Amino acid sequence: MHELADALVSLGYDASLLIMSGGQFHIANEPRFFSNNLKRTPISNNLEKIGEILRDGILVYPEIVSGNPLGARHVVRWFLNKEATMTGQPTNYTQEDFCLAYHRLFKPDAHDFLLKPSFASHFHSGGTLQAMERAVDLTYEGKTPESIRAFTIPNSIRINRGWPSSQTELATLLRSTRYFFSWDSVSAINIEALLSGAIPVLLQWCQITSENLDCMEFGPIPRLDVHLDGEKVYLSTDISGFLLKRDAFVANLKRIEDSWLDETARVFIKIREFFNM
Repeated sequence: MHELADALVSLGYDASLLIMSGGQFHIANEPRFFSNNLKRTPISNNLEKIGEILRDGILVYPEIVSGNPLGARHVVRWFLNKEATMTGQPTNYTQEDFCLAYHRLFKPDAHDFLLKPSFASHFHSGGTLQAMERAVDLTYEGKTPESIRAFTIPNSIRINRGWPSSQTELATLLRSTRYFFSWDSVSAINIEALLSGAIPVLLQWCQITSENLDCMEFGPIPRLDVHLDGEKVYLSTDISGFLLKRDAFVANLKRIEDSWLDETARVFIKIREFFNM
């Protein structure tokens, strides 16, 4: 959402952000809530002005918001995941809402699709050892389904969504990582590991099938195949094939990143036409 606001301001729109906490929305302009690198239009606490925005503007809800709690007149639903995946609750959108999806797999019948690969610049492999020359293996727990026993792969370090505590610390660790064993098949950290020169190994397919993951807009995520026998791990040895796929993937990701502003402009022209604005 922060990246979207930045793009809209860059395109000449006013774009503000409401902070959501505990299912409630509130206005905040404190710098601690926002990135210094991303633009946004500050929003005032003037209730009359807020009412004007909700009446005449466009409100973009993520799919985790059910209904229209702010009573906005023009609503866009941006499906950043499949409906009910995170909350278990339906979005309860209406035919008057414009449905936008981050991936086609999240909502195939959406009105349009807008993908923004958002990876910090410190996730890179420049100046690092080749993956097979590195000494560290990681196991990532992530958003592991309850039906999965996410054990730590032998001789690896276990990390989670709270540790390392910062992106820079995570990036430093990933640049020293050989195999990145991940129990979360749909997490962006798998791509961050890839960009940092590590080799992703996805351990379960309960969240998404391998075939569906490979159909996403940025292309198949290069990874090594794995077979688990209890806690024994048997990996594919096709490193050369992995490296070729990795180079093609990174190039395609760069192409999509470079088209972000143009795609945002195209989609929001379509959204304004949808609402006859």
